[in-house]
Amino acid sequence: MTTQDFLTENNLDWEHFEDVECGLHSNIPSCCIIFYCVFWKPHIMTSNYLENEYWKKVNSGKFKYVPCPDCEISGKNVKIKKCECWKRNPNARLIGQDEDGLDLVEFVEDASC
Repeated sequence: MTTQDFLTENNLDWEHFEDVECGLHSNIPSCCIIFYCVFWKPHIMTSNYLENEYWKKVNSGKFKYVPCPDCEISGKNVKIKKCECWKRNPNARLIGQDEDGLDLVEFVEDASC
């Protein structure tokens, strides 16, 4: 499925193109991509997500992505595939790799830093 098809079929705005594209490349379940775009990302833009109880639970090391509540409860956890879409973002900077060889990226205001 293409990113455009996913956006259309799930009534998602084009503002979610990069999140959907990376989610699909990374093997993240569709339900979790939708949860991230519709519920999680708007929430983290308006609050301190590090204080959020759900974030504390899913960021305990079991998941390498933000799972939807159904996947979190059922324990469904997929192996993430490496995605290099971040390289197109001029504000992205590689800061290392995790134990599975996935890139750890930070986004900065000025990529020349």
